[in-house]
Order: sequence, then structure tokens, then C-alpha cells
Amino acid sequence: MSAPGVGPADAPMSARRLASGAAWTYGSQLVTVLAQFGYAAITSRLVSPQQFGVYAITLAITALVTLIATGGLSQTVGRLPEVSIPTIRALCSLALLLGVASAAVLGLLAPLWAGLWSTPAAAPAVALMSISAFTAPLYGLVTGLVRRLGRFKLLAAQQLVGALLSMLAGIVAVLLSRTAESLLISPIFAQLITTVLCAITARRYLGLGRMRSAMNELAFSARLTIASLLSYGVGNITRIAATYALGAGAIGYWNRAEVVSLIPFQQLQTAVIQTIYPEFRHDREDNARARRVWTDLLVITGWGLMIIATLGALVVPPLVLVLLGPQWSAARLLVPVLMFTGAIQAVGTILASAIEAIGRFRWVWSTQIALLVLQGLLVVVIVLAHSLIVAVLGLLVTSIVRQIWQAVLCSRAGYLDGPRLLRHSIATVIGCGGAYLLLTLLLQALGGTLLDIAFVVLGLLLIAVLLRRSIARLPLMRLVAQYGFLPRRRAAAE
Repeated sequence: MSAPGVGPADAPMSARRLASGAAWTYGSQLVTVLAQFGYAAITSRLVSPQQFGVYAITLAITALVTLIATGGLSQTVGRLPEVSIPTIRALCSLALLLGVASAAVLGLLAPLWAGLWSTPAAAPAVALMSISAFTAPLYGLVTGLVRRLGRFKLLAAQQLVGALLSMLAGIVAVLLSRTAESLLISPIFAQLITTVLCAITARRYLGLGRMRSAMNELAFSARLTIASLLSYGVGNITRIAATYALGAGAIGYWNRAEVVSLIPFQQLQTAVIQTIYPEFRHDREDNARARRVWTDLLVITGWGLMIIATLGALVVPPLVLVLLGPQWSAARLLVPVLMFTGAIQAVGTILASAIEAIGRFRWVWSTQIALLVLQGLLVVVIVLAHSLIVAVLGLLVTSIVRQIWQAVLCSRAGYLDGPRLLRHSIATVIGCGGAYLLLTLLLQALGGTLLDIAFVVLGLLLIAVLLRRSIARLPLMRLVAQYGFLPRRRAAAE
């Protein structure tokens, strides 16, 4: 990301091109999310909360194994100063070895993994996901390579094709067998199809090679794997506690609530990170550029995502029963919390990715260890309270603490403009939090029906149109224009 006055050597890829790459990536993922809503509407009416709980637990178990299996290959390729065939082929050899090992560990030890989550019924589903564990390392490598080559549009199309075809296969599987195993067909097929398409695109680089040709990359991959494992613990300890205290059915409600709230934010977060991750390599030796650009990036994404979360927390809960069906009423209560969690989590993950890309793993590890201690305290609260909403609130608290901790570390080292970021963060929380409370009270006074919500949203859009000139003069909008995210004519007018 480059601001005006930044030379080519400082930022070889312009902000406009980065925005274009992120737009294509998120555009394909947005289509995927919309299709997933349709997929969720069908499958949520055919499969019970208990089976969705088994499905969610299986995905969490598989995520742990594939974190080790992928070894951070996607990020490792993304930060390469230059793409060389010997290095890529060395990483291909590593991907093959990791795939075989992880598939064996997941498939042969499926009953043990299921037992650790207090859900023995998940063993067959875990064994099925050994297919995904085998392809995961190569998926990370080839998608990272296509992204590193700057083929954002092609990668977006390939991921979209994989997602849509896999959802069709998943619907057929669920219609034939309404089990957790049938729900896994879609993610397995999505990963497999995308891997094949990306491998075809990058075929000239692929092959087997000697791993000593990529020793520096392997060292980075090992450190990244440790960080990923700690991150996994932070993200799943509360889920394990909730499973133990409340059962798999509660995790099923949590999973369905995430589909309509947290997952879209994670898709946007992925689109941004996948596009800008290679650019963070320019900040490995000098923090002068990072202090300005990282701060601006967090300010822009923070405001944008919190505004989306505020509207989503108002609009989405009444749609849950319409979309998923009446059996998912418990999921509706979780949506507002997960909306704000998704926004804060996305901004924090963008910052964490920047820290990771410049190799500051001590910061990453210290953050994750602190959060693991916090998770231990939250586990006690979840077990004592015996409440799913408490578990979800714990996820929100963890996201806030992570962002504050990492922002302090970066500010002290000169990678962030701490005072400016703090001012914008306070303004974001007060502005969006206050707007949410006022709009919630207004909707309650009106009755809170879907028609009332539509009326309020249309009113907000009308106000935005009427005040567009005043909005364009706000410091945030000037910052957005400065980076070229607005049309040049508008930026010039301001």
C-alpha cells in the first residue's frame, strides 16, 4: 500500500492495485458467502443441531492437524523476495511429506481425536477428513504461489469455481445422507478442486526438489507453525469447554450463528491479507514506512468493519429464522456478539499478519501465551455459568485483548503511530457502539419487525446520500481518498 510521494522501491504495488486485488478476491468470496447462505438454508433444514455440532467439532479437530501439515506454506511463499523454481520444488517435497503424515495421523487416530473433544460420535467424520489433511499442504503452497505471482483475478475465479461445485456436491450428499459426514463433502471438494486448478496454473514451478534449497523458508515455516498452534489453542479452548459443559448440540448453534455473522468477516479478512501479505516484506528492514501505512490500514479497516458490524448486528438476527429455519432460534441470540467479534478479530488478524510477515515471532508468541492464560480463566467461567452466550462473549474479549496487546508492542517499536490509532479506536467504539444502542432502542420502540428494520436502514441510506458532501470531508474519507480507494475525480475535488 503506498501513499502519494512513496517511490517505486518503497512500494512496488500501488494502493489502487492492492485494492483491486482485494476486491477481486473478496468479490469471489462474497459470491461464495451468498451461495453459502443458500447452502446453509437447505442443509440447516435437513440436518439436526447435534449433527452440525459433530460437523463443527470435526472441522476444529482437522484444523489443528492441517495447521501442522501446512506449515505456513502459503505465507512462506507469499513473502519470498523472488520466486525461484528450486525453492518452490523444495517446498513441494515438504508439502507431500506433510500431507502423507497428517492424513495418517488424522485417519488412524480418529477415535482419540474425537475423545479429546468428548464427542466419540465424531470419529467417522474425523477419519473422512484425512482426505482434506492430505491435500491441505499442497493447497496452501499452490494458492500462495498463484497469489505471489499476482494472479489475483485467476485465483479468485478458481476459488469461486471450487466453492460452487463443492456446494452442489454437498447438497447431493446431504440429501442422500443427513449426517455430519455428508456435511464434510463440501469443504473436502472445495479444497481439492481449487488445489487442482491452481496446480495447473503454476505447473511450470511445481515438482520435487531438495529441501536444502529452501532452508531459510523452512525455518520461517517452522516458526510460523508454532505461532499457528498457539493461535489454534486461543481460538478453540473455549469451544472445547463449551462442548464439555453444554454438548455438541450447543456447538451446532454456535456454528450456524457464525455462518451468518463471523464467516463473512473472515472472508473479507482473508481477501485483504492474501492481497497485501507480500507487501509487508518491504517493512522487514525499516519501520518508517510501516508506521504510516500500518496505522492507516488499521484505521480504514477498523472504521469500515465496525460500521458493517453495527448494521449487521441490527439486520441479521431477525433473518436467522427465515434463512435457517425455526429450529435455530438459539443461534439468533449469538449473532450480535459475533458480528462485533468478527470486525475486531479481522482488524487484529491483519495486524498479526503484518507482525508475522516481518518475522517478529516473539511478539506473536507472547501475545498467544497471554491469550492462552486468559482462555484458562474463561474456561472456568464457561463451566460455572453453563451458558453458550458466555462462551461467545469470551471470544469477543479475547479479540479485544489481542488487538490491544499487539498494538502496544508495535507502537513501542515504532511500527504504529500509537496515539493516532488510539484516538481513532476510541472514536470508532463510541461512534459505532452509540449508534447500535440508539438504533436498537428505536427498533424496539417501532416493534422490531423486518419492515421496521428495512425502514430504518433506508432512512440511514437517505441521510448518507443527503450528507455525502459533509461525509466526504471527514478525516477518514480524506485518508481513504489519499490511498486511491476513491475515484480520482472525487479525490481531486476534496
